[in-house]
Amino acid sequence: MLLIYGFHTFRSTGTILVGNLVIIFQFLGRFMGTFYNFAWQYETVVRQNTEFMSARYIFEDFENLVSKKEYPNLEDWKNISIERLNFKYNKNKRIILKDVSFHLKR
Repeated sequence: MLLIYGFHTFRSTGTILVGNLVIIFQFLGRFMGTFYNFAWQYETVVRQNTEFMSARYIFEDFENLVSKKEYPNLEDWKNISIERLNFKYNKNKRIILKDVSFHLKR
């Protein structure tokens, strides 16, 4: 509505009122701010969904990854050793980590 009024005023008088420009810029600023906030929140939801979907394969294969034997209390551990670890992503033939070994001391 304001744009129509401003256009009509410009055609009839040949001038543009500063107040009209300020109101238009304020409106556009608020509109773009709302659009920016929506886009930011949408991007956050998409990123979190992607992170969750990446971890989903770990949860689905957990039973296959963990052996069924009993483990000691893990709260008072002193040393942890991982030897000859291989890792690849689901449905990927290329091994990302091959024969990785490390030792952790508390």
